Amino acid sequence: MILAIARNTCIEAFKNRMVFFYFLLAAVAVGLVEFVGQLTLLEHKQAQISLLAFMLRLLAVFFSLLMAVFSVTRDQQDKTLALMLALPMPRAHYFGGKALGFCVLGGGLVGINAGLLALYAPIVPLGYWSLSLLLELAIIIVFSLWMSLTFQNPLPAIVLSLLFYLLARNLGALQLIAAYADQNPGLQVDTLLHVFFIGLSWLLPPLHLFTQSEWLLDASSIEFMRLLPQAILCIGLLSTAALVDLYRKVLA
Repeated sequence: MILAIARNTCIEAFKNRMVFFYFLLAAVAVGLVEFVGQLTLLEHKQAQISLLAFMLRLLAVFFSLLMAVFSVTRDQQDKTLALMLALPMPRAHYFGGKALGFCVLGGGLVGINAGLLALYAPIVPLGYWSLSLLLELAIIIVFSLWMSLTFQNPLPAIVLSLLFYLLARNLGALQLIAAYADQNPGLQVDTLLHVFFIGLSWLLPPLHLFTQSEWLLDASSIEFMRLLPQAILCIGLLSTAALVDLYRKVLA
């Protein structure tokens, strides 16, 4: 049943031409990078790689998030979710099928990104960058599915998912603020705000360490193997939280 749900999820995305639309936007990003390269006098190739990697990463995250949220929201609004969960199958099969389907789609988006970046970046660093992006997308997909199962309205699910990603992606800056406040007791920092920053550093995954553009410029900075267990742990914890919420959910 999990594979069937994943297959239908992929078919639905292709019917909506989301992947084709993504490819068009990614091609536009390449054109913009080429234009910027013409304006850059020094180290234009490095600037092109960094800008294109940044744009394609954001594009992949945003598309994965939207596809996950709108798919589950549509299932809830047209009672498909209630009908599927009324079948004699564990609710975890629905969540697992959706997560697997969107991770497969995320892999397709990563493949498009890798193909475009291969025009500029070395293959080996690009491989690690792509695998890291796939893990990053898996984390965002699982969290977005959790939020979309919690809220029937897609707007709060999208806002919370974006907020989660932005905070996790800027976790390094939050940790620096908290550490600087600890080292400077005389600094006028609100206690609650300080505790808030420390709490976020414990709760959020360190996405600021994932999929760094610097990897494509300096292969010695790659730390993929250290990030792999963290990503697996984060995906497991988020999946558990989503399943707990799904099992306690009363479907009308």
